[in-house]
Amino acid sequence: DSLVSDTKYKAHIYNAIGVILESQKDYNSSQEYYKEALEIFEEGDDIFARTTAYSNLANNYTNLGRFTEAKEIHNKTISLLEGKDYTNELPWKYLNLGATLMECTQYDSALVVLKKANTLNTEVSGTSNELTTVILNHFADTYIKLKEYQKAEEHLTKSIAIAKNLFGIK
Repeated sequence: DSLVSDTKYKAHIYNAIGVILESQKDYNSSQEYYKEALEIFEEGDDIFARTTAYSNLANNYTNLGRFTEAKEIHNKTISLLEGKDYTNELPWKYLNLGATLMECTQYDSALVVLKKANTLNTEVSGTSNELTTVILNHFADTYIKLKEYQKAEEHLTKSIAIAKNLFGIK
């Protein structure tokens, strides 16, 4: 921290420390680093960096069970990116919102958001990519919660086929 004089780089470091702490399940500490990063990013015009930090903070709030705040920040992140030149980021942000909706048992809303993530991902990257497998897995998890096992199985089967094609049998 003391060696970095450029505040933009400092914000990236804070965000990275937040990611590390979150991976160690130290959610309260990671949240503070995300907020520090956001204070700096708010002063600049780097929307990509700002929305990345917002998204990390929102995911952290989901991990803490603070779903209302998580949903608000996910929606803010999406609104900051819509209409900008970051269409490849939007499917990920919708996926994150969908995952949060699943965590707070809003399954019907989660399905709507996951469909949006899937549609945008298909438009931007086609149907055979890693994000597609993640979205399909989230669909399956949601359908399992709704006890719609046939739909869950269909989505998992598609996900497995794409994953095998992308990564091989391993």
